[in-house]
Amino acid sequence: MPFRLVLNLFLLCFSALAVQAQLCAGPFSDPSLVIDFGTTLNPYPTAGKLGAGYGRTTETCTPEGTAELRAQAFMCKPEWQVTPFDHTDGDENGNFLMVSPLPGTTEVYRDTISGLCPQTVFNFQLWVLNLMVAEACDGQAADPNLKIELFDATGAHLAVRNTGTIRKQSRAEWVAFAAQFRSPGSGTIILVVTSVDARVCGSDFGIDDIGFAPCKGGIKAGLEGNSLAVQVCQDQQQAYLMQASYNGFSNPQVQWQVSENGSAWVDVAGANTSSFRREPSEAGEYAYRMRLLENGNNACAFVSNPVQVQVFRKPFAQGTNYVYGCYGFPVNFQASGGTQYEWAGPAGFRSNLQAPSIPRLDFVNAGRYRVKVTNDQGCSDFDSTDLVVYPAPVATLNISDTLICAGDSLRLVAGGADRYLWLPAGGLSNDTIANPQASPDADTRYTVKVFTEPTCYDTASVQVRVVPKAFVDAGPDKFSLRNRMVTLEGRVSGAGVRYRWSPAGPLDNANTQRPKLKALQTTLFVLEAEGAFGCGVLRDTVKVEVIDRLFIPTAFTPNGDRLNDVWEIVAIDLYPNAEVQVFDRWGKRVYQSLAKAYKPWNGKDGVYPVPPGVYIYMLNLGDGSPLRKGSLTVLQ
Repeated sequence: MPFRLVLNLFLLCFSALAVQAQLCAGPFSDPSLVIDFGTTLNPYPTAGKLGAGYGRTTETCTPEGTAELRAQAFMCKPEWQVTPFDHTDGDENGNFLMVSPLPGTTEVYRDTISGLCPQTVFNFQLWVLNLMVAEACDGQAADPNLKIELFDATGAHLAVRNTGTIRKQSRAEWVAFAAQFRSPGSGTIILVVTSVDARVCGSDFGIDDIGFAPCKGGIKAGLEGNSLAVQVCQDQQQAYLMQASYNGFSNPQVQWQVSENGSAWVDVAGANTSSFRREPSEAGEYAYRMRLLENGNNACAFVSNPVQVQVFRKPFAQGTNYVYGCYGFPVNFQASGGTQYEWAGPAGFRSNLQAPSIPRLDFVNAGRYRVKVTNDQGCSDFDSTDLVVYPAPVATLNISDTLICAGDSLRLVAGGADRYLWLPAGGLSNDTIANPQASPDADTRYTVKVFTEPTCYDTASVQVRVVPKAFVDAGPDKFSLRNRMVTLEGRVSGAGVRYRWSPAGPLDNANTQRPKLKALQTTLFVLEAEGAFGCGVLRDTVKVEVIDRLFIPTAFTPNGDRLNDVWEIVAIDLYPNAEVQVFDRWGKRVYQSLAKAYKPWNGKDGVYPVPPGVYIYMLNLGDGSPLRKGSLTVLQ
């Protein structure tokens, strides 16, 4: 008994080693056959392929003991992963086989696969998804464990792959399991998937994309010199010789193929031998491979490794089309189209800047400038531009800094060019001529730009100071009783203004703006002011009228201009018991004053100005004489 047990173990290990010993001597080709279980509109036929005891279901999520094609697992069970897609890349509404296995070890899926290339080493690969989440069954949910077997038509083992426990993941993740085998002469095999030791809670899984990729064997492709890739600028391309070698084939038919910028593989016309010459092309990413058919059988299609040819587009160098500058002035160049720049020009000019400059032009700088523009891939292009240097003008002015009286003007005269521009334009008769008339309102610095062709210029400037003319106001006329003191209310303003009252005799000081005098007789006084720098002589007059009786004005203008701003009854102080009142048209009293504390009316009702119009005054002199009343007009 012990001997037979050891012998059986030996034979089992030897069988497994024999299966796995069929290794591919080179890389594998693209899969020649893939079972992706179709789509919801075109499902893969699974009838008769499910294991004993397994049924089909119309439910969205498979209950225990069922297997069904589904495009997603969404809101199925709280124990399941959310799986919005199958494994197949870009397969819209693609299916996978969703399985909820029976407890224990059961055969889940059996499929007969035909059309494989006979007597060829294949790499078999199957993708599995653990549908369970970590929290399922209070964290005790079983993980799926699968046994994947391949048999020939006689039942002989070709390969076996035990997945072991497929662990739960934090999200839905497909895991690949692979094995190598040699196909039988018939090209037909049997695939069996068995669920091992499944439990009631857990073990649910999905399978998808069962692929069979033939071994390339000795098929190798490359460029002349055995290079597998080349990167080249578009304008530096040459014809590249693509070469491929292969062995172990009895009747091969070859065809070179190309994939441009990741697109599908297409045949290269006329490239039916082990080598072909690739001619220069447009910029892009190209992959080349050789496809080999054994005995013209599409089931026996093998492809070589890809050979990469990356053609970089050369930059489009653009330099400033035409550059001109003025002697003594800076000039700027500009280029675009790349990431690196190399400039060269007259007088030893060199620069690696995209936008270099010459800070002060000389005539030796004139000539052709050439720029080399290079992109990130090291491809270059060239452009050039011509620099023309023009003489610069010299601006002149007829006057230096000066001053004028306010309201006067002066003529500015510039020279040195054919075109002119004055700044600021305010106060000038014309800002684009050589000799405008200037009438500034305030101190102004005028600058003139003088231009020659094309735009060379120079500037000159002059400060014009505006001296304000004198302002003079002799003040409001005065009414007074004889021998009373009167104060004149003159005003004078302006820098450096000189002024004087006349006649000076009656005044206490003829050189002050508010002189005093004793009113002896009606007199007309003149306030004369002369501005600084001879800027005008101005005069204003005021009348001091001496009266011996009561005088009641009938209008006044309370507008703040210091002329008739108040309504004042002259000689009211001769009547110490007098009282005066003013009423509006509705009978409201708007003003009242007593002679003992008399104040002229300022045209306000309290603190608010009364509106213009006609008002009624009443004057009681308090001496037994009749009440005096009349109309009073308030003007703006």
